[in-house]
Amino acid sequence: MNARALCGGAGLLAGLALAALPVRPALGQSWLSEAPGPGAARAGALSGAASVPQLLDRADRLDARALFPVLRDRVEAELAGIPAKAAARPPWERKALATLARLADQVGTPAELERFARAFVDRYPDDDQFPVTFVLLNQALVRQDRPLETSFFFDRGAQDSLPPPWFSRYLLIQAAAAERRGDYAAAAALRLQEFDAARGAHLTQPQDVLDALERVSDPADLDRLLTAWQRIPFLRDQAPFLKVKALLHSGQLSQALIALEQLEAGASGLSAVQRNLLTETRAEARRQGAIWPERIGVLLPLSSSSAALRELARDTLDGLRMALDGESPPNAAAAIALAADFEPMPPLDSARAAAPGGGPDFELVVRDTANDPDVAAHAVEALANQDGVIAIVGPLARAESEAAAARAAEVGIPLLSLSLSLEFPPGSQYAFRNSESQEEEMRDLVRYAMDYLHAQRFAILYPSDAYGERMLQLFSDEMLRKGGKLVAISPFTPWNARPQQGEKEPVDLKQIFESFVGQDRPLRPSDRALLEAVGDTLPDPIVDFDALFIPLGPDASEDLRLIAPYPVTVDAEKVLLLGTRFWNDDAVLVAGAGKLDGAVFEDVYDRSNAQPRLVAFRNRHHILFGQRARYTHPSYFTAVGYDTLSLLMSRLRDPRNRSRESLARSLKDGPPFLGMTGLTSFQPSGEASKEAMFFRIKGSEFVRMQP
Repeated sequence: MNARALCGGAGLLAGLALAALPVRPALGQSWLSEAPGPGAARAGALSGAASVPQLLDRADRLDARALFPVLRDRVEAELAGIPAKAAARPPWERKALATLARLADQVGTPAELERFARAFVDRYPDDDQFPVTFVLLNQALVRQDRPLETSFFFDRGAQDSLPPPWFSRYLLIQAAAAERRGDYAAAAALRLQEFDAARGAHLTQPQDVLDALERVSDPADLDRLLTAWQRIPFLRDQAPFLKVKALLHSGQLSQALIALEQLEAGASGLSAVQRNLLTETRAEARRQGAIWPERIGVLLPLSSSSAALRELARDTLDGLRMALDGESPPNAAAAIALAADFEPMPPLDSARAAAPGGGPDFELVVRDTANDPDVAAHAVEALANQDGVIAIVGPLARAESEAAAARAAEVGIPLLSLSLSLEFPPGSQYAFRNSESQEEEMRDLVRYAMDYLHAQRFAILYPSDAYGERMLQLFSDEMLRKGGKLVAISPFTPWNARPQQGEKEPVDLKQIFESFVGQDRPLRPSDRALLEAVGDTLPDPIVDFDALFIPLGPDASEDLRLIAPYPVTVDAEKVLLLGTRFWNDDAVLVAGAGKLDGAVFEDVYDRSNAQPRLVAFRNRHHILFGQRARYTHPSYFTAVGYDTLSLLMSRLRDPRNRSRESLARSLKDGPPFLGMTGLTSFQPSGEASKEAMFFRIKGSEFVRMQP
């Protein structure tokens, strides 16, 4: 086997579909470059000798996709040598920045829009275009899920000077920001203002108003809004039913049923539209009456045929138990009772446990999926319709998570998968993933290795299994996109895939490392004779790569026990080793036996001793489960299980989130949650946004690194 030959030829890369992977444009590259089309030819025609003023004079007659990248590059090149605070500015800068902001709003990235709009409002607050450009600045912030900004110069006079379409747009930007921070009453008021404003573009449709009002789960807030805008005819028809839904969403079922009875008593006087609304509201009340806001479902592969997956399920269940048990340190007796009560041996089809102490008695209903997608999908229906849970945590593996998420979208129940890889159902409002994706992990790792550790040339040693090939694709895609060079690549047989008789060490690792450094390269007869004369059998190694990426899964420690001794045998001990999140395991420190010092990986769970709250979490875990045979410290899945349940319970303690619909909205629009895996918020797609952290192995501990 020749790893360099495999790397240099197209055979292996094509076999792994690397050659067919789309190469994403570099950060800052224009949208036009991503999707060349008719505008690309016009961009080429514009890239000649035209000056910035000439481009600005022709701006209204040119295609935005063609003009934007050319004007952007020309303006940035011209301004590069001028200090930002220089008093003398180019005469065309004012118009250029305003034009670029408008173009970026159409065809640029949110970061580009922010850059040009901010430059304009900072330098030209007295310009007639300031109000519109300030709106564009806040548009960029909303698109990046960041708080809006205010300005002394954007006063009432500036707002009143906005043209009607821009006034409407500003109101809707504010509404979107209010929804993001969970203030649905303010968001609804802003949408109502835009709908009913004397001036404005009236971009809000009646259904948009109703959707906004249905998010207001506080009956008092809703009543104030309906009273303030009672002049709107369709709101008068909808008002009684919106009030019932607000009572349902806030968990006030008895009051909602009383209000519903009063509506039914006067049904004879209702219009046809109102009778339909009464039918819909009655059905929602029946559905909500069967839901327990303190009951949360759990789907885990407790009886999976994979021992590694069963262990991850147990780790997750440990984290759920710790969250359910509360924050106060348990006494010894309570710890023993907790561990015994939850021990999943044998795997349970269904188990319940209520939180001790004061406050809401949250309850878990645990169902075993056996890592079977069909079982997982049926379990979602059972949890939603039979057990009446308000939300579901899990599953873990990709296939079962996708099946469960699809069924959750059909049923209408929030599901928070812990899978590291998952395709969400299109347009689903109920599917979430509270794990950093593999794509994000590799993107962050490559960025850190290349931008901060200055690695440019890479070798990759990956296990010949589905996980290894997936991570190889993601890492290579991102590394090549950033301009890195792939020097050598080779698969190896992981330890658990080899026959377990006799010596378990894969005999091909030695040859792989020799191939990485070219010791299997063809030699001229004279060179071979020279080697024989000095008693050598192999030529000197050529270490021409900066980093070696080894993407190992849950059994990382077993494979690293075999791999760790080899770099030094080929003079590659100074090469940077890059790992995956599964390296974040105490067993890896033992397996490395000091030979992995300096290795770097990315994770969202900090196992170092730098954070007191994380040290307390590990200590509490030891009190609860330390009596187990072969006890291990809490893993990433323990931490993410703990965070997921803690997040759900914190949202459900708010009376505004007592229905499945309002809970799902609060997960996407609510403030970030600080847990053991750092700050977590959810994107509109349902993907979690988590802080990337980087760690280096140093002796017998993990040390967090600062970017």
